[in-house]
Amino acid sequence: MGNEQILKVVDVSEIDRDGWDCLAVTFSSPLNENQNFEEILHLFDAKKGKVDGAWILSEDHQELIFNHLEPNRKLVLTVDAGLKGKDAKILRKEYTAKITTNDLSPNISFASQGSLFPVRLAEGLPVITLNVNQANVEFFRIKNDQLVNFFEDKESSSILSNDMISALVDKADLIYTGSFKLNVDKNHRQKILLPISSIKPLQKNGVYFAVMRSAGMYNYSYPVTVFTISDIGISVHRYQDNDQINVFTQSLETGDVLPNVNISALDKKGHIIATAFSDKDGYANLTNMSKARILLAKQNGQTSFIQLKSPALDLSDFKIDGDIQHDLQFFVFGPRDLYRPGETVILNALLRDADGQSVQNIPVNAIVYNAEGKKAQNFVWKASETGFYQYQLKLPANAVTGKWSVVVKAGKKELNQYRFAVEDFLPERMGLTLQSENLENSQNNVPLTSRQDLHVKANGWYLYGAPASHNLLSGSITMHSLRKAVPQLKGFEFGDSQEKNLDKRMDFDEIHLDQLGYGQIKMANQWQGIRSPVQLIIEASLFETGGRPVVRHLTQFVWPAKQLVGIRPLFDSVTSHDKPIRFEVVMADFEGHKLPAKNLKARFIHERHDYYWTYSDDTGWDSHFNKKDVIEDEQLLNIGQNKIAMLTFPSKDWGFYRLEVFNPDTGLTSSYSFETGAVEEAGSEENLRPDQVKVMLDKTAYKAGDIARITLTPPSDGKGYLAVESSGQLLWRQSIQASAKGSSFTLPINSKWLRHDVYITTLIIRPGDRKVGATPKRSVGILHLPLDRQDRKLKLQMKMNSKIEPLTDQKVKVKVTDAYGKPVKDAEVLLSAVDTGVLNITDYKTPDPFRAFFDRKAYNVDQLDVYGKLIEAGQNPLASLAFGGDAMVKGGETARYQDQDCYVTTQAYSCE
Repeated sequence: MGNEQILKVVDVSEIDRDGWDCLAVTFSSPLNENQNFEEILHLFDAKKGKVDGAWILSEDHQELIFNHLEPNRKLVLTVDAGLKGKDAKILRKEYTAKITTNDLSPNISFASQGSLFPVRLAEGLPVITLNVNQANVEFFRIKNDQLVNFFEDKESSSILSNDMISALVDKADLIYTGSFKLNVDKNHRQKILLPISSIKPLQKNGVYFAVMRSAGMYNYSYPVTVFTISDIGISVHRYQDNDQINVFTQSLETGDVLPNVNISALDKKGHIIATAFSDKDGYANLTNMSKARILLAKQNGQTSFIQLKSPALDLSDFKIDGDIQHDLQFFVFGPRDLYRPGETVILNALLRDADGQSVQNIPVNAIVYNAEGKKAQNFVWKASETGFYQYQLKLPANAVTGKWSVVVKAGKKELNQYRFAVEDFLPERMGLTLQSENLENSQNNVPLTSRQDLHVKANGWYLYGAPASHNLLSGSITMHSLRKAVPQLKGFEFGDSQEKNLDKRMDFDEIHLDQLGYGQIKMANQWQGIRSPVQLIIEASLFETGGRPVVRHLTQFVWPAKQLVGIRPLFDSVTSHDKPIRFEVVMADFEGHKLPAKNLKARFIHERHDYYWTYSDDTGWDSHFNKKDVIEDEQLLNIGQNKIAMLTFPSKDWGFYRLEVFNPDTGLTSSYSFETGAVEEAGSEENLRPDQVKVMLDKTAYKAGDIARITLTPPSDGKGYLAVESSGQLLWRQSIQASAKGSSFTLPINSKWLRHDVYITTLIIRPGDRKVGATPKRSVGILHLPLDRQDRKLKLQMKMNSKIEPLTDQKVKVKVTDAYGKPVKDAEVLLSAVDTGVLNITDYKTPDPFRAFFDRKAYNVDQLDVYGKLIEAGQNPLASLAFGGDAMVKGGETARYQDQDCYVTTQAYSCE
């Protein structure tokens, strides 16, 4: 019988399931469920003998799970021959494996990376505990004048050394010590909530610092957390063009706006440098914020805070790119961007305001930098009487080759940088185009399947018009792995990180073009069986009779399936060993559509390295390791239409790990490899990347006085704000309530909005729900508001001879009409004649002044908020307060601990 009828054991690993350590036996194919697994699989303890328990068949029938392993046990697993798989497959030989179970040493840590405890939504402060029955926690209130120093001194880790803790508590007051009974099961990792809402010393305004340890245990380091207790949600918009911020306040419990919130900004020394109260819409504006470090929001004994120098939200998923909007726009252009040493560079420019309107002409300063970055020339650039700037820059005969630049300034403010290249070159004499001929790929934007050959159509001609008849065409095709295969889904990686040898170079057969200058490049399939997306770069060289080639490139993508699983880590390539490990998972096609998926199988794998030493007379002692993949967790995953799923795994010790997501519909696996270690994290990727509100407009562009209809579709119902803002200020705002089914709002287009960095922004808060343990969730929407300037666009028509003889004068007839077809009198026209052979070298496209002035400019506003810092609400067991009390006694008396274990602080107290 062939190998296809043989059932095999492919892996035996200890994994985590719902906090319990379990044994997972994985088979090469699904098992027949109609058999008694307890009679076929036997588990023996080296000391205690047979281990009692039941084997549970997984949903995909490919694994057997044995629950609740005891720690530090040496086990022997035996699987009897005759175990049946589906489709008549059978385990032919007895299988035996030895397993040493994990050491489940007692440990406890704070479960959340958050710093805002939503007082009306969460039962308690979450901790994760294993074999720890009682925890002692000391609570400190950080002194206001030490807040900035505290955060600057504190390491990002959630476990700090004694020395670091001692330095931090110097900046705080000890206000309460409590001992909590956790009531946990033996050998079970559990999340437990510490009840803190009713502790009176924590009901005052302030930012708190907590230190926790297992009762009766003393270590060199302890878990710590910083938090506030509040219902105040804060969103901050920080404007790059000036030193002001706008603040929006909402209730975490209801999403309602919060008026009369006391908002203050602290500088590095803890001094209040600005203060305001939120208005009836929960809005406040603070100016002169360049020195601000922390923003505090206080109301009714509650405090929320934002570190203003912390990373802003990651808005890269939104279309907010473009040039920076300046109040004065200086558009520089030239007839070409490539010159030889000794030639004259023609520089042209127009000066306009933020809306492309003419302004009073002013002289500007221009500084020319050569390819070495050295200043080559300065000049004052003045406009003509009609407002046109032109300068002829003479390059020296020995000019340094490479990229040159011209920096233009008005006073100290930089207006523009213009770049050009200086090289020794010969103009091209031929043209060449490449186009994929695959039926599904007529527009060169659909990938090949891994089963298709590559056919590329080539067309060559001489620039004077004749076809490149019978000219030689040769070249190569280079294949590269393309893990980040969908630009619209930034950060997601597709395909198998374990797949090797994808990068290769292949020469295609030389061909001669036909009489009309056409030919076909053919490459037989060299990518069949790939498991990851790749890109093919076709480089073709068309030779003149003299042998000098014209080179062109074409990029062709290849996907192993029409839709693939993408994985986005919510951390850098190295994640901290003491923080939960989170991923986002998406099913997507090449165009970035988020598709539904069912029964995806996610596996969290420890790439265990078992090190050993060898000795040789030549090299001495050398270290090596054997690699073993240990499955530590697995989950079934379903993803909805237009949705992104979340996977969370417990923090792990230092080591190498991999997430795999298997798609049963295609048989393909996407994976992401990473390592854990002690790293400094500026901010959690998950917290900084918000969910999206879909924002739609009813028109492509608007004029002053129009009424724009905006449709908002958030992921869930909620409340928030709708705003219009530029890079410099908030222009319009409105408190709103939006439905997940879509809600419409109207916006009057103000005649004073005379810039093109104007954006519609929205933030919707899904309120929390204490009954189901739901934490408030924010979603953000951003969309450029296009202003219609088509009536200012001129149409240019030219009539000239189709052929031009060298060294002859040419007469060119030019007609200029406005947007309504009417002739424009006294129009000033700039005419340049450039050799196409020069332009083709850099693929130079003449810059468009209309697009330069009126296209979308960048959204240059930072958004920060507290919603990514919420301590997750959850329906977990609640610990009980064994005892506790204020650490300080009124009247200057010495404070006393009821606990015998003392922690060294700057406060004066004694222990009995």
